[in-house]
Amino acid sequence: MEWLENPDYAELGNGLNRGTPIGYRPVVSKVTLRAEIVGLDQRHLWAQIESNGDLVIAGQDLGPTVVQFFGEREYEWAHSIKKQYIPQFLELLNQDPGANVMTVLQGYAGERCDLVCDALTAAADKFPIEFWSRF
Repeated sequence: MEWLENPDYAELGNGLNRGTPIGYRPVVSKVTLRAEIVGLDQRHLWAQIESNGDLVIAGQDLGPTVVQFFGEREYEWAHSIKKQYIPQFLELLNQDPGANVMTVLQGYAGERCDLVCDALTAAADKFPIEFWSRF
């Protein structure tokens, strides 16, 4: 904290327990699901909770493979799931609908991230999802 760096207030910080409290679980607001670089291609996928509680799963693909599909070097996209539909989305991942979605999604980082994309596809038939893209 900035005030602790000010020597006039340094004594206020003396004796503070700076350790992690027992049972503390950090709040995860963003999870990287994919960060791949293969040759000149890059693929990124992440999930985050917006300030209104909605879940956003977004991606960015860069490189010559994107040019082959879209004629541009960059493709960005995002799916937004309203807060009230997050439990249903968790069920599509075969997870407890009451679980913390960000904690669950941490388990899908890396090779398992395609399962999140599959759940997004299945979700489109079950509840409203906003989709955005640009290239």
